[in-house]
Amino acid sequence: MKKIRAIKVCFLFILILAADVGALDLFIRSIDTQLWPSVRIYLRALDNRGQSIEGLKKEDFLVQTSEQVTPTQRLTPFSDTQEGTDLVLILDTSGTMKGIPLEDAKRAITELLQYATSDDRFTIITFNDDARLTAELGIDRQSLNYLVEEIEVAGTQSALFKAVVRGIRYLQDKGRVGRRAVMVVSDGHDESSGAYTLDDCIREARTGDIPVFSLGFSKGQEIYLENLEKMAERTGGRYAYAATSGELSGLYQDMYERLRKQYILVCEAPQNLQERQQYPLRVSLRHRGQLTAVSSVFTTPRIPVPPEPEKNNSSLFWLGGGLLLILAGCGGFWWWSRKKEGGVKKSG
Repeated sequence: MKKIRAIKVCFLFILILAADVGALDLFIRSIDTQLWPSVRIYLRALDNRGQSIEGLKKEDFLVQTSEQVTPTQRLTPFSDTQEGTDLVLILDTSGTMKGIPLEDAKRAITELLQYATSDDRFTIITFNDDARLTAELGIDRQSLNYLVEEIEVAGTQSALFKAVVRGIRYLQDKGRVGRRAVMVVSDGHDESSGAYTLDDCIREARTGDIPVFSLGFSKGQEIYLENLEKMAERTGGRYAYAATSGELSGLYQDMYERLRKQYILVCEAPQNLQERQQYPLRVSLRHRGQLTAVSSVFTTPRIPVPPEPEKNNSSLFWLGGGLLLILAGCGGFWWWSRKKEGGVKKSG
């Protein structure tokens, strides 16, 4: 009996250890080199339940660039900063959203605009037969709310992938590095005749370090929802399913909070890196006895050449002035000597 009990305890212990393996997940959202040689790494750390890990310190991280240990200067929770987020909200306005679903989606966007901080900037892309930019990034909230109310169902098809690619490219051009993301509400069905593919969306997002947060909602078949899952999973975003359109508001705000719960890790780049070159970067995290790591690459910016020190023209000025005074003095003395000599001759 004791032997059986011991076996059960050992088995339970093995299960606990297995559950802890790979319990941590670390994601690099983006790498910002605009303040070179300081490098800002935007990242998320998740526990084995997929929840953001709070209370981390810079000592919990190890950063390596080209196999060189890079000193960590500071670690700041993104939510503690005054930095805002740039969000493109992509909304399906095809026939599948007709009626209550569209009204619930519009209400969810309006409530998100009220919930977000004043430093956040939004724009909206709607899609049906085509993808349309509704407003420019940074438009005031009142005007944006008015535009949301004007959104209506139109068209018969769904250009989902085109809308996502357009949203990502828009953020690459207009958005703030490290503080940008796409949120899309759709059933995952694309009918744009192959103009863009799921792989195009993923590639564009990963190239621009822009995560895609996707909310799946469908009144009919759910076979296309996996497109949204893959899009979120492979771009560092998050996927959630709304059983009813009434759940969209809460899911929007949950996604927003997940986006805000990231860290900014600042480190100093090694001095021997060449400009405009790609280098590997590896970030390791140790937390409560668990260890995980994530790798990425970044491109060094053009390193400005230090300006030449200005010549001290004032010393040249005084030197030239001194010479002129000396010459003037010599000339005056010569003139005075000649004049005196002439006076002596006359008196003789």
